[in-house]
Amino acid sequence: MSENTDINSEIVILDVGGIKYKTFRSTLTAHPDTLLGTMFSDRNQQLLKPINGNEYFFDRNGRAFHYVMEYYRTGKLSLPSQLDNKTTEFWVTREEVEKELDYFLINNKFEQQYKEVQLTIAEHLRKLVAFLEQLLLNEMRSMVTVNILCKVYNSKIKIQNRIEYFSYGSETAFHLTKEFHPEISRHLKHKFSGSTITSQLKFDNSEYHVDFEMTLKYDKEFILGHSNLKVD
Repeated sequence: MSENTDINSEIVILDVGGIKYKTFRSTLTAHPDTLLGTMFSDRNQQLLKPINGNEYFFDRNGRAFHYVMEYYRTGKLSLPSQLDNKTTEFWVTREEVEKELDYFLINNKFEQQYKEVQLTIAEHLRKLVAFLEQLLLNEMRSMVTVNILCKVYNSKIKIQNRIEYFSYGSETAFHLTKEFHPEISRHLKHKFSGSTITSQLKFDNSEYHVDFEMTLKYDKEFILGHSNLKVD
């Protein structure tokens, strides 16, 4: 077994405000951007000052550290709710836990903000797809087979010879279609059964744009089945 493997498998005892937590060094170093991950990394071995061999003391909130330790073990943040405060043996407030997360350089605020940004993008994508679906339905009202060319520019959306405007802005629409146009095409193809839909990022006249070329078809059997036509 190598020296590094011996170090990473070493059991560490963390005495946090009088409450002791036992874990493996490798559990801590799996998160190298945090305080404990950095502290117990190979390069900092000579700087460690243990007490009783493998025990380290931190003058911090030992009850709140329970949630810090759970992050190291699972990689996920679990913050207490008001209901938790009345039932858990680690009775702490959310504010106390957030202070310890900040101290140990576990930036939960960044992770939450990052998640919120992605959820916002997902919502914009959902609304863009609904917007495109409605445009296509409007075009289909005019004829049985519809050949449609939709161009999404950074400054506008052009379908056939008309200019349309997405509520969150054409720039947002362009970046979303640039990133997700293959998935959008597959979704629309599934939505408009029997249709042919392709998409491609293009560059002409000094401007990028995403082109959706579509041949949309009605469900002829459905139409005939709900009409009064005698086709036998």
